[in-house]
Amino acid sequence: MNGKEAIDKVMKKLENKCCTGYQMIVMDINMPVMDGIEASKVLRAKMQRKEIPQTVIIAASADSMKDDEKLVFYKETGFIDYLPKPCLLYTSPSPRDLSTSRMPSSACKKKKKKKNN
Repeated sequence: MNGKEAIDKVMKKLENKCCTGYQMIVMDINMPVMDGIEASKVLRAKMQRKEIPQTVIIAASADSMKDDEKLVFYKETGFIDYLPKPCLLYTSPSPRDLSTSRMPSSACKKKKKKKNN
C-alpha cells in the first residue's frame, strides 16, 4: 500500500453511509508514491475542512531517531504518537487512551525468553 491508497481507503470507507470511518489509523512513514507524512497532512486538512471526522493517526517507523526526537517530529507533522517497527502489541488501547498518554517504546521491543535451568 502507498499513501495515496491509504487516503482512498479512508474516503471509500466514508462513502458507505452506515460507517463513520476509522477510529484510528496507523500510517507507515516510508511508502511509495506518497509517504505517510504527506498522506497524514492530506487527511488532517480534510479533517479541518470537516470533510472527514477527526481520527487518531499514529506513525509507524523503523528509523533510527531517538524516542524523544521521534515524538517531537511526528507530533509536529500531525501524528498523535508513533510506533517503532518491528512492533508486537499485546493489547489494543482505545484512541482515547492514546491521545492522553504515550505508549513506551519498550512495549514494542521483543521480550527475551527465559532460560530453563
